[in-house]
Amino acid sequence: MSMIFSGRQANPISTSDGDFGKSMNWKTRIALGASLIVSHFAFYVLGSVLNRHMMLGAFAKEVQNANATVDLGLYVDYRDTALAIKAKRYDDALCATELGASGRYDDLKACLTTKDCGPAIKEQLRKVAPEVLGEAPMRFTYYRSQNGIRSCERVP
Repeated sequence: MSMIFSGRQANPISTSDGDFGKSMNWKTRIALGASLIVSHFAFYVLGSVLNRHMMLGAFAKEVQNANATVDLGLYVDYRDTALAIKAKRYDDALCATELGASGRYDDLKACLTTKDCGPAIKEQLRKVAPEVLGEAPMRFTYYRSQNGIRSCERVP
């Protein structure tokens, strides 16, 4: 026997009367809700882990590339200095090393002005390079950069 109310057939899971879920017991509702929360959390954690791994890999690659560029520059400086000494061009070798020291001096002075770099290196500078801190006299000829260029031909 079919029940008809207001021209519609009664349906125990009908949503038109706002009674969806009344036929679902409370244990099933809790289990469904918990499984949704756990699955969403698992996707979030997995996505976070994968994203972190990818970002760290990209960061490591960029650091390696930057270090390679610095290493290349230092290699060329040391190679040219060694070749100048070998050829007994001592003035050229001295110029190259003083230009390099002048550049590193400026880099260290710039580091000292930042809150992240300065405190981290200050004690090391005090031990091995107190001239950078102004605590000792400069022991080499410092060549100031002019328009991004340093040259031994200018008066320091």
